[in-house]
Amino acid sequence: MSSRASVVVVGAGPAGLGAAHELVKSDVPVVVLEQDDRVGGICRTVHGDGYHVDIGGHRFITKMDDVLDTWQSLLGDDLLLRERMTRIFYRGRLMAYPLQIGSTFTTLGLADSMLAVFSYLGARLRPLPDDSFENWVSNRFGKRVFEHFFKTYTEKVWGTPCAELSADWAAQRIRSLSMWQAIKDALHGALQSDIESEDESLLHQFYYPRFGPGMLFEAYADAIEAGSGEVLAEREVVRIVHEDGRVREVITTGPHGEERHEGESFLSSMPLADLPGVMDPPPPAEVLEAASGLRHRSFLTAALLLDEPCTLPDTWIYVHEPSVQMGRVQNYLNWSPEMVEGDGRSCIAAEYFAWQGDELWSADDEEIIDLGRRELHQLGLIAPDTFVDATVVRIPNAYPIYDPGYLERINTIRAWVESLENLQTIGRSGQHRYINLDFAIVTGVQAARNTRGGDHDTWLVGTEEEYLEERPS
Repeated sequence: MSSRASVVVVGAGPAGLGAAHELVKSDVPVVVLEQDDRVGGICRTVHGDGYHVDIGGHRFITKMDDVLDTWQSLLGDDLLLRERMTRIFYRGRLMAYPLQIGSTFTTLGLADSMLAVFSYLGARLRPLPDDSFENWVSNRFGKRVFEHFFKTYTEKVWGTPCAELSADWAAQRIRSLSMWQAIKDALHGALQSDIESEDESLLHQFYYPRFGPGMLFEAYADAIEAGSGEVLAEREVVRIVHEDGRVREVITTGPHGEERHEGESFLSSMPLADLPGVMDPPPPAEVLEAASGLRHRSFLTAALLLDEPCTLPDTWIYVHEPSVQMGRVQNYLNWSPEMVEGDGRSCIAAEYFAWQGDELWSADDEEIIDLGRRELHQLGLIAPDTFVDATVVRIPNAYPIYDPGYLERINTIRAWVESLENLQTIGRSGQHRYINLDFAIVTGVQAARNTRGGDHDTWLVGTEEEYLEERPS
């Protein structure tokens, strides 16, 4: 079997589907190739027996009107507006997040609170070089606050000492925050009136598909197939053939054996680290070496169906407690009431971060479920005898890591890819950039427009936008 389209898109995650959806609006023939059996990538919904699992918890927030308009047009009344309630578990307590002065002071106590203030003042007098995540945060919050509220959780997520993570990640995700800004925000949270601006409400509300994030991306796929596009699942890319500075075809394996997909333009959202390895002929040795040095952190979740309502008000909880491996807790009923079927039940997920092949990643499902039950009970969040069912989901290559030298590696690969005039990389994995979901979609939309004569630099998406977790000044 073979296919031919004007544009071939590798990957049916947010970026790939965003690109294809943009193309079908102009009746451009497009084929999307997805190695999984469903669309959405890490944003897909996994369906258990009477409950739905969101892999990681995905808020839908954006300040880009065209993105929001698309979401609303695809889902209509099924795009819910939800209230955010988030807390941190630390030192045996659940404390408010964003931080509030009273909750933080109670958790740390007088002595540690005062030491945190002195640590901040010391950092202002003698700042460290901004050459690592640890130093970047310590310079802006003080070493004590870094150790209390950044170190444990960050090292759970990335599996790497904070001193070995690039400061770029902190600069991108935390940006202009400082101790003084955090104090102002905490005071604002304690003193603000009930009237909030639209921008401020982004901190407290988000959009969410009624049956989880996969519902939106399935709607994207349906719209693509109702137009000039085709979405082919269970197609693993084995070769991307190029000649004379242009990609000619993508070769996949799947249910129907080997298939060849020809096109005029090609968009790839597969991990940037994997792309050079499937190019035929292969790129120069320095490109392959750069690709081998890019790393990802993988993710797994144990979603537990409980035979009782959950009284936790949270949508999710960050677990800073060093005594457990768990990194986050999700409470799916508070994302959407339809995430759990039937009355009197709830679904709580224990989320973990791992390296592919390590002991946690390699554990069987029953071991992961037992770990989740034990740790949730240890933290006092569930009663273990209420457990009735569970689903374990593993996501390889979930989070691109910003470690020393990562940017040089990306630039080496990018320079070679851009020597192929009809190939563009898009999305979080495709560009090895930890960008928000809406920004990932926009990289696909802009790349699609480039195939029709546009001149967008998709690598700039998200770099000049105000980070959505900050209040506008």
